[in-house]
Amino acid sequence: MAYRPSGLFRTRNILAGALIAGIFLGAYLGDKLGFGTGGAGIFGLGKSGDSAPADSKPGKTQDDATTENAPAVPVLEATAPKAVRVMIDDRQYLLREGNQDTPITLPKLISLIKQAPGDDDGFRVRIYQSMNARVSAEEQLKDALTEAHISDTAVFWVPSTVSK
Repeated sequence: MAYRPSGLFRTRNILAGALIAGIFLGAYLGDKLGFGTGGAGIFGLGKSGDSAPADSKPGKTQDDATTENAPAVPVLEATAPKAVRVMIDDRQYLLREGNQDTPITLPKLISLIKQAPGDDDGFRVRIYQSMNARVSAEEQLKDALTEAHISDTAVFWVPSTVSK
């Protein structure tokens, strides 16, 4: 009779352990070597933030020449961020810009969300809720987003409450 290992040293257990170790090792080395999330590491299979198009030439371009001749007039444009961050606190909406929370009306908020192009994940708005957030304010915002034809895939409801 041939010896058949039992328990811990069976072939299937060794293969399962090797598979799990390989997955963890691949995830660890993948981050270190630049694979995966678009990092420009050693192998750099992702996009690098500092790469320029091959046909671009350093130096002045036609746009630079026209801006040098233009008078220096400050241009004040209200540009929408990539993704609008808003917090619902009690029954009001607060626009989150950096470390500041500025109260904003619902129509202005919807207008700002419509202008937002969306971040890298495709979200146009990220909605936070404070501990005091009212369900009625949340429902009003949901209804306004639906009426403005802003899809559910462009809205990210942050799952946990945040402190103000």
